[in-house]
Amino acid sequence: MTFNPISFPIAKVGIVSFFLFSSFVALGQKKVALSGYVKDAATGEDLIGANVYIDELKTGVATNVYGFYSLSIPPGTYTVVVSYLGYQEIRESLQLDMGITRVFDLQAIEIKADEVVITAEREDKNVKSNEMSKVEIQPEQLKEIPVLFGETDIIKTIQLLPGIQSTGDGSSGFYVRGGGPDQNLILLDEAVVYNASHLFGFFSVFNADAVKNISVLKGGMPSEYGGRLSSVLNITLNDGNAKEFHGKGGLGIISSRLYLEGPLIKEKSSFMLAARRTYADVLVQPFLNDQVKGNRYYFYDANAKVNITLNPRNRLYLSGYFGRDVFSFKDNTSQSLSPPTFTSDWGNSTMTLRWNHLFSDKVFSNTSLIYNDYNFSFGGSFNQLNFKFQSSIRDYGFKTDLDYFASNKVKLKFGGQATHHTFNPGAASFAISEQELELTNQNRLAVELAAYASMNYDVNDLLSVNLGFRYSSFDAIGPYKQGVNDLITGLPTLDTLKFGAWESMQWYHALEPRFSFRWILAENSSIKGSFTKNVQYLHLASISGGTLPTDLWLPSSRFIRPQVSYQAALGYFQNLSDNRYETSVEVYYKPLLHQIDFMPGANIFLADEIDRNVLSGSGLAYGAEFFLKKNEGKLTGWIGYTLSRTTRTIPPLNNGNFYFPRYDRRHDVSVLATYRLAARWKVSAVFVYATGIAYTPSVGRMFGNIGLEPANMQELMPLFDIITIYPDEYNGQRLRPYQRVDFSLIYKPKGKETRKRWGGGEWNLSVFNATNRKNPYFVYDETDLEAGINQRKMVYFPIIPSITYNFKF
Repeated sequence: MTFNPISFPIAKVGIVSFFLFSSFVALGQKKVALSGYVKDAATGEDLIGANVYIDELKTGVATNVYGFYSLSIPPGTYTVVVSYLGYQEIRESLQLDMGITRVFDLQAIEIKADEVVITAEREDKNVKSNEMSKVEIQPEQLKEIPVLFGETDIIKTIQLLPGIQSTGDGSSGFYVRGGGPDQNLILLDEAVVYNASHLFGFFSVFNADAVKNISVLKGGMPSEYGGRLSSVLNITLNDGNAKEFHGKGGLGIISSRLYLEGPLIKEKSSFMLAARRTYADVLVQPFLNDQVKGNRYYFYDANAKVNITLNPRNRLYLSGYFGRDVFSFKDNTSQSLSPPTFTSDWGNSTMTLRWNHLFSDKVFSNTSLIYNDYNFSFGGSFNQLNFKFQSSIRDYGFKTDLDYFASNKVKLKFGGQATHHTFNPGAASFAISEQELELTNQNRLAVELAAYASMNYDVNDLLSVNLGFRYSSFDAIGPYKQGVNDLITGLPTLDTLKFGAWESMQWYHALEPRFSFRWILAENSSIKGSFTKNVQYLHLASISGGTLPTDLWLPSSRFIRPQVSYQAALGYFQNLSDNRYETSVEVYYKPLLHQIDFMPGANIFLADEIDRNVLSGSGLAYGAEFFLKKNEGKLTGWIGYTLSRTTRTIPPLNNGNFYFPRYDRRHDVSVLATYRLAARWKVSAVFVYATGIAYTPSVGRMFGNIGLEPANMQELMPLFDIITIYPDEYNGQRLRPYQRVDFSLIYKPKGKETRKRWGGGEWNLSVFNATNRKNPYFVYDETDLEAGINQRKMVYFPIIPSITYNFKF
């Protein structure tokens, strides 16, 4: 491994200075610690972001992602106030002469018939938190949003937030502040999800029934996160009810789901299990004609989690996900004894083992072992030819994090992680009669390391700052045979370099500073700012602007440098009408370096060392985001608007001039509204508008007669080669603007909720694309020898109604 002796003394001095300053600001008079957990009284689930406040001292702290809190205060008698929106507040007088551990169980509030609460955040979090560009969404809110085929979708919901745009109806990918779909870090219980789509992108892989918390970071990324440039989508699974056995599920027109949870050892250990499957392939078989009978497409997935409280200071969690899409096709019209067939399957597998440990009342740690895998394969037969192709990416990771509650003003967080990547770009086999041919790309191996530290310091009642850094490195290792490019022309040669096992082929490293602040202007308003540098070592080779099962992930190498972004953001935040309304305006500026694309006509399948065909350049994204949210009352929801501009400059594309990539959307508007008509009736609506996608239209085609081919046994016909001609301007035109209106109606039948064992049910009728607008996803050419060339626009979804029955027990 390459070693840079200069960087380590510099990093060492920075670390020592950092912790000396942290220790200095933590000094003060003798204090005692009040620490513990905040939980849901009915289920035992930890509550993330609950507020624990000392009334007399006017100081408090929010629980971390495991529901843990710690306060350092002078000895005395205090009124402790514990609150979480949607739960009954606890006010309790405690005599604190020494450090104590206290678990607070909060009772959920039954929502009144004339109002809705759509968030479980602290009421003033929008203003007083020093986190900016962050949004948290509760799973219960998802069920009120109109969805496609009645299937609740987390990713489709976050696409309604300002700064986050959909890649299109036919994809579960998303763009954040001018970044591509591969620049988003998607985590499920700390495991990376490389492809978050089912049904070729129409649905995401996340089952909302199994999810406890959803958070989205668009900027101001804390130092514990890295490896991507644009955003973090962090999804936490339910731990399971530790007190009683319960279940819930749903029956839809194309899929059903079931969720079970309960105690293994009451109040010490619990489990959660969730599963779903589409069944349209089974239902439609009796109605299919002979030509298509037997063809199938379906997906299924399952989530499972077990947690055990070993003792007050140690807890274990084991969680996993497994999902697959399966497609099979058979040409029943063929007269051959062996008709053509095609099969394909793809999916993710993840597993996370976590250990929570309390070193003291002030030091909380979490250590994780993480496994994740994504693989794609297809195969089939044609006449006597059998073929198969497969590709994958697999990670083994270790991660540790420590929270040190030094004082009420200072909180330190530090840790590190290591990941071993295995990339399989593709392997294919062909067999005809007794002849076999195998084409196999070399596996790519890499080790990615990172260490981070951050300090959150409340300077006074008005100013809070967060200072952090992240040191990351990436080592592409052998065994591998690597091609060599000519030093003068830059073109590939026949020479190769051979690397042994664990031998370093290319090493990259970087220091990534992070900084954010919050300044309180008044009780209900504040200004926040942030600056982050991010480095990304993995790259997506895609034939689309979204995410498809066929997409390949590539590591940084001699030919692909790590992508880099610098993002500065500034925002104004204000709450109105006693926190019923939240408003914010954020502006951002984000230069990007080493952005990649591929040479025109480059083949990313079965091409050994495809990174030698990569083009590299720069990018720039900037914009403003406006957000208005109403939290309570009969009418709730939000309005988001984004004004932005994104460019790329990647020679020789567009003759070396800047161009607008597919993910440049000048205007983006999202409106979500939910209205409670009566005690048992709710109606929701969504309106979305976005500037059309930039694309390069063809301007013509050339027909060249290159010979003759047999039309039948007696005749010959001309053989043409069709060459598409494109203009010099790259992505110079746009598709028509995207526009969509969705509706949903929710009805809860009377009397169901009064039963002791059954929690009742509800009907959800939704209409997707209610105006039946034809929103094009991409353009393709249709060629006819007589009619010439016509450009066709691919449209995925017309108006689609659906109905789902959700139940609890």
